[in-house]
Amino acid sequence: MRATLAPVRAALLALSVLAGFTALPAMGQTLHGITFGEPIPAGLPQPDDTQTQAPFTRSIWTQLNDMMVTVIADSETGGVLFMEMRPAAPGPVATQIDGLVFGETTLAELHARFGSEGVVFANVGRGGVFDDILVHFATYEIDNSDTVLSLATTEPLQTATQDSAAQAVLDSVIVADSAYLTQVWGLNRGRLPGYSPIADPFDG
Repeated sequence: MRATLAPVRAALLALSVLAGFTALPAMGQTLHGITFGEPIPAGLPQPDDTQTQAPFTRSIWTQLNDMMVTVIADSETGGVLFMEMRPAAPGPVATQIDGLVFGETTLAELHARFGSEGVVFANVGRGGVFDDILVHFATYEIDNSDTVLSLATTEPLQTATQDSAAQAVLDSVIVADSAYLTQVWGLNRGRLPGYSPIADPFDG
């Protein structure tokens, strides 16, 4: 699974090289020792891989507090704009959001928890097929901030049916600056029925 989604992250980074990008201040959540809007702390272990494609730098840790962590930052300022977290080892693993568990929490439970199916970015949509995996996104703006939470759930393509998406399980958590996502995931967003921004799920 981790290998199948790697091309998706590479494609999103390639989309990042766009003119006129200006990041707005994110909320400043600190996740796994990394604070949004600030440079990666010098005290963290060195990333296992670092790639720069101006104006952004992507850093990847295969093991950071039991997580595989991908961070995209502004190459000039070092400010973190995007962070993806997924378990470094298989099996149900708690996230930093109370009650959400990798490999266990379902898409239906995410929709119920956050009150709607979220928002849709034009270049990403609500999901897609990557090799033999079907991915579904539940994406929400965090209220009173410039931060977006996107939750990727997966199910095997071979057993997927029209009704099985609700039982897709949480695979990764993405937190990102809204202006950055608008640039790389598409300018036009559609809010699905019943949608409203969510309270900061990392607050307590």
